[in-house]
Parts: sequence; C-alpha cells; structure tokens
Amino acid sequence: MTSDRGHRAPRAPREGRFAPLWTRLGWAAVMALLAALLAPAAQASHHHTGSTQSHLHNMHYNTVNSGGPGTYDEQYCGQVHSSSYLTHSQATNFLQNTLTGQGDRDWDGTGDYRIDMWLAPNPCTSYPSAERAGIEMEYHYAADWSGVCGGSYGYYNCAVDQNPVYNSAYGHTDYRWNVIYLVDSSGGQLDNRGRAFINHETGHSWGLLDPRWDGDCHTPSIMHGSYTYGCTNWQNWWPSSYDYNSVVTVMNGV
Repeated sequence: MTSDRGHRAPRAPREGRFAPLWTRLGWAAVMALLAALLAPAAQASHHHTGSTQSHLHNMHYNTVNSGGPGTYDEQYCGQVHSSSYLTHSQATNFLQNTLTGQGDRDWDGTGDYRIDMWLAPNPCTSYPSAERAGIEMEYHYAADWSGVCGGSYGYYNCAVDQNPVYNSAYGHTDYRWNVIYLVDSSGGQLDNRGRAFINHETGHSWGLLDPRWDGDCHTPSIMHGSYTYGCTNWQNWWPSSYDYNSVVTVMNGV
C-alpha cells in the first residue's frame, strides 16, 4: 500500500510567503477551475491538462547562467521540523544529492535545462518574506503530515501547489510555488526508498499525476513504481525515460 498521497488541492500560502492580492481574492475561482480540469490523456506518465495545470510556472522557461540561479531556474530549500529525526544538514545534503547529484538519474537539466535546480542552503523559514518568495520549491520534513496530506499519523507524503498565475504564453494557469511534505517513515529516509519518494513528489511539481486507479501500470514511471504504488514495471528510485518525456511534453504546453 502506498504512503504517497500525491498531489493535494492548492492551499493558501504558508506563513511568511505572501501571494498577490488578486490571488487571495480569487482563490474560490481558482478552486472552481480545478474542479473542471479535463481528464488527462493516457500516455507515459499522464499529466494535468486544461485551463489550470498543476505544475511550476518556471519549468516552461530557462535562464542561461553559469554561477547561480537565474530568473527562470528552480530554487528549492529544506525545512526540518522538530518532530523529525533528521538534522538540517542530513536532510538537505541528501535532498541535493538526489535532485542534482545523480547524473542521468535526477530531474536536473531536463528539457535543455528548463529544469535547473539550485539549493537555497538555509532553512526555508529563515529567509525574509521577499527572498523566500523567490524560492519555487520547499521540502518540509516531519514525523507526521496528516494535517496537510490526510490519512493516518506519519503515513502520507504529498505535494501542494501555491500561488496560481496565468501563463499567457501557454494559455493556462500554473503555479509559482510547490511545497512538498515528506514524512520520516518514507520520504524522510536516507536511502533508496527516500529517494523514490523525493523524486515522486517532485514529479508532481512538473505536472505528473498519480495512477488513476489501482493497477494503473501502463508504462514504467516513478509516479506509480514499486516504491510508491507497487507497479512492478518500474522498480527503481529514479525517474524513467517516460517520465522525462512527459515532463518535456508539459514544458512544451502540449
């Protein structure tokens, strides 16, 4: 049985991150749009389509740079909460190694570096609001996230979209921020199981979806592999070639 709760409905920004006024006033309208999402096509790792799409805004673009994060790159930070067994350095070192240190087995560089990931080294909540607003992805570690992800104590990991923005170049609404919640028992483990859940939840940041039903194992994918949803056609902790291809499809607005 999976310990991934997958993509959760958007929530208001966490304390210290402030969305524009139009976002806060229009939240009910955004939720209505989400309810009307079109059914995803049955392809590799299926993804959100329609007028509101659950993926990060910046993944459509890239910034040419050599020494640090650019305007359209993806910065991420880690936050270890008091209930977790991890230290900040343990969590962020493992996170960075998983996301950017695995060569052709990580997300970094996908789509000619339209995904270009840079670690913000300090705890997420330590940054001033204006600086934190420029960090697209947050990874929060704790013993339990049932208050966010649902389910029983300490079981589910999940990813939550925040701060919708209309993308005029692609004709849909996507999101400035994604917050990933990892529980110690699975996503917070410093082993291949932990890597699998990090990559799975990060896949939601790029618009990839969970299986549509039990046994939805149509192609090999980190989104429904053996670590998360028990599909035996993908037993690895890293994304599959189908996952990378699906993410590029999302980038291209298809």
